[in-house]
Amino acid sequence: MFSDTFNCVPATAGHKGALATGWRAARRTRISSQTDGNAETTGTWQIQYLYDAECPLRSSEVVALRRLDNNKGRISFVDISDEDYDPSMYGGITYADAMGPPAAILKSGEVVRSVEVYRKLYEAVGLGFVWAATKLPLVGPVVDWVFDVWCRNRLRLTGRPSLEEILQQKSKR
Repeated sequence: MFSDTFNCVPATAGHKGALATGWRAARRTRISSQTDGNAETTGTWQIQYLYDAECPLRSSEVVALRRLDNNKGRISFVDISDEDYDPSMYGGITYADAMGPPAAILKSGEVVRSVEVYRKLYEAVGLGFVWAATKLPLVGPVVDWVFDVWCRNRLRLTGRPSLEEILQQKSKR
């Protein structure tokens, strides 16, 4: 699932520079919701993925999904950690809400959460079969439970501060 590496760039204007996470220090390009290319401006997207660009795993997933999308604009990537992120433009999903289980918005306006987000993302790029087993009656509940445990512990497991600390830091900016 989290199968790609970071796009390494020097810390210069427009880039956040080094991201120290406890288990990895990497330099990456911030992928901004405001500069997502033509997917948002032309409305060709099938799903808007609200992700935390400060999370090394979700950022890696975005890099992989962008590659799989092959510039077709089927996925609009929305960085919730961008200071210009406006919840009113994305189903009212606040930064704090989006920091829990992953969230995405379908073209119809329906909000999907948790494992269903990944099912929809991979369906959008033609690889729905990757997550198809998670729909099975015996497999689905187990995957949902494991994923919920992961989501509750994601920040700690990636060496990041608690959500409360992150929210305090954001309020000081």
